[in-house]
Amino acid sequence: MQSGTANVNVADRIMTRIVDTVFEDCDKRQFNEKGCKVFKFGSEPDQFGFAQGGDVCYKEEEKLIISLSVLEAIIDKQGFGSSDTVRKLLHTAGYTTDDKLSFRKYPPTGSQTNEQAGIRGMMFPYERFQHLNYLSNRRCTNGRIA
Repeated sequence: MQSGTANVNVADRIMTRIVDTVFEDCDKRQFNEKGCKVFKFGSEPDQFGFAQGGDVCYKEEEKLIISLSVLEAIIDKQGFGSSDTVRKLLHTAGYTTDDKLSFRKYPPTGSQTNEQAGIRGMMFPYERFQHLNYLSNRRCTNGRIA
C-alpha cells in the first residue's frame, strides 16, 4: 500500500513539473481560432502566425498534448527514471488516457489538414491535472494573470 502511495506522490511531482514547465511557455502565446495553443516547446512565440505545428498543444480547459521529446526534456536529470517508466507511472496515477505514444489529434488550423493536425505523444485531459497548479492553469486559460 505504501508503495502505491509513494508512486502517486512521484507522479504528482512529475505532473506538477510538466504543468509548470509547459505552461510557462504556454503563457507567452495566444489561443488560435480553434481555442488551442500549439507551439514548439522552448521556442519563442511566432509573431507572424506562420507556425503550423508543434510538439505541445493546449486546448483550452480540455486537454494538454506533449510529445516524447518534451517529456524527456522536462524529466531530464530529475531522477524520475526513463520516459517509459514515467509514462506508465503517470497513467497509473490517472493523469493520462493511456501510456502509449499515439498520434493525438487537435483541431487543424491554417493550411493543416485533419491528418496533419496532431502530435505523437501523450494526452492529459484537463480535469485530471487542473488541481495541481491553479495559477499556471489559470494564466494559460485566460491569457493573463488573474
